[in-house]
Amino acid sequence: MKNNQRIFPGLAVVCLKVVVSMMWIFTFAGQVFSQDYKDKINSLEKEADSIILSSHLIPGAAIAIVNCDSVLWSGVFGYADLKGKKTVSQDTRFCIGSCSKSFTGLAFLIADQEGLVNMDACVNEVAPEIPLKNPWSETDPVRIIHLLEHSSGFEDSRPNWFYFRKPLLSTKEALLAKDHLLRARWEPGTRYSYSSPGFTLAGYLLEKAADKTMAKYLQEKIFEPAGMQNTGYGNKERLNVENAIPYDKELIEYPIWYDYDEPAGAVYSSIRDMSRFLILMLNSGTIDGKELVSQIQFGHVGKPESTLAARSGLMNGYSFGVGSTIRNGKVWFGHSGAVPGYLSAYYYCPDLDIGFVILQNQFDMTFDETLISWMWKVMGKWEDRIPENIVKENNENFNPDEFTGYYEPCNPRSELGSFMEKITGGINVTNKEGSLFTQSFMGDSKPLIHLHDNLFCRKGEPGPTLAFVKDNKGKMIYTSAHGYFCRVSKLKPILLRSFFFGSWGIIISVIPYFIAIGIWVLIRILRRKSYKVNSTLMKLVPLGIIIILVAGIMPFVVYPPTILEMGMKSWGNILLCISTILFPILTITGIYLYARSFKIPLMLTTRIYFGLIYLALMSLSIYLTYWGIIGIRLWE
Repeated sequence: MKNNQRIFPGLAVVCLKVVVSMMWIFTFAGQVFSQDYKDKINSLEKEADSIILSSHLIPGAAIAIVNCDSVLWSGVFGYADLKGKKTVSQDTRFCIGSCSKSFTGLAFLIADQEGLVNMDACVNEVAPEIPLKNPWSETDPVRIIHLLEHSSGFEDSRPNWFYFRKPLLSTKEALLAKDHLLRARWEPGTRYSYSSPGFTLAGYLLEKAADKTMAKYLQEKIFEPAGMQNTGYGNKERLNVENAIPYDKELIEYPIWYDYDEPAGAVYSSIRDMSRFLILMLNSGTIDGKELVSQIQFGHVGKPESTLAARSGLMNGYSFGVGSTIRNGKVWFGHSGAVPGYLSAYYYCPDLDIGFVILQNQFDMTFDETLISWMWKVMGKWEDRIPENIVKENNENFNPDEFTGYYEPCNPRSELGSFMEKITGGINVTNKEGSLFTQSFMGDSKPLIHLHDNLFCRKGEPGPTLAFVKDNKGKMIYTSAHGYFCRVSKLKPILLRSFFFGSWGIIISVIPYFIAIGIWVLIRILRRKSYKVNSTLMKLVPLGIIIILVAGIMPFVVYPPTILEMGMKSWGNILLCISTILFPILTITGIYLYARSFKIPLMLTTRIYFGLIYLALMSLSIYLTYWGIIGIRLWE
């Protein structure tokens, strides 16, 4: 492995130099550039060199840039297999992870054309055999469109959604194995919250309607007609074909793994095939003169309808497996994917008639900071110069005080992280001289541009991307394509943050306390004087709690687990579980000892100090238990 690490950097630099140079030659040949433009190109080449040299080693990657007519440039570099020294080719297959959702979304548009599905159908009526938990089922049932727009209210997949060395499951069996994630946490159809299990459920519904597997339906309706001959579900154990070997950020090969949620993240494809897919998307569902998806149906891609944000008139969002975002005043559509050993991304802009795709056989979250960041800079060469202000602020009949206040996040992707989102994820909206400004926790203040009524945008955006609306209970909501914030009392974040950070501050203060006591005892010993420490055990419990919690977290710091290891019953995960269980047990034990300490003489200041410590420990135990952190089992 070390030899591979020494060989690859030089190869990668050379390859990427060729990549950048060829890209600009083929793309811009025949055009006349200003000296400033040429300087930017030269600068880009240097940046590419710097990115490869300074980033983590990338085993292999494939990149393509296309327009609606053809592939403008496609390049491959590095290794599909480090041990076997097999290089990446145009037909090397990578797992594209959540980009698979785009194919599931297109499949539903095709099925809708064929009359196989009804997007407004209630899921529990179409598939009563799948247990859904929805307290609002009578008035707000989960519908198929909710699954395809991530507005069902379901939680996202947890690390244990991936597994390996086990028999393959059918889509139905996979859903039943993880049915605890099919629970609506709020009224379906109100807010966006990314959920892979939701797309897995959608895949099952399509299989049931078409009376064939998703793999076969996609092959017949999309892959074959689009000329994607090297694309399909599953790893080499399932399809008996060679894929790029998956690696972690240390270039250690991942084991063979299977994916519960095939419709949401298990498609494998090559750069040649994904280039064909991008051409299909840039042509609104048509390729080589064949219309796979009608123009009317394709118009729903990346344009949600079910969420409160969409109904308010916002111009971007997520629909049918495609998200939309705004960069430099242009709307880009696409998706990214991250699964054990692979990272991928594709984006396209119809207004600019350009798109790109990147495939990589390494799971390293610096991906966004390296190849993706570099590619967005490349895409900047196609973008028109955007005026400093695309839209003008409208202050007529506008009362900013109507929208000011503190807004709490209310659409967590995962419940496990909610306890911190409530503390640090809120947004404060203020009125400064007649204009609204937003500020996140410890972030900078950013202005909002008022367009009309309750719609806003940011600087450089061509239309409404933010809105203030009231929900069905009359509560003010601050919403965007992906965000959903409820206005609450301004005192709530102050009290919550004071409680959380203040409690930990008090608890951690026992460390300098014991250092001071230790120094005092040492001095007494050196001076050969007697000393007495009352209620030692009661005082030692908080220190023991800190040591146990540090021990539970330390494995994640010393040896950060891979995404597969995060969902396994590993010693690190077991230790974390045990440490969180011991937290409230030792707290109760310490409170008992503290109560008994009243029977012996103790300084009033010491008694008050440890009383505050145990109050903080008990409060945190209750808070963390409420959010499911106490006894957390990442493998379940």
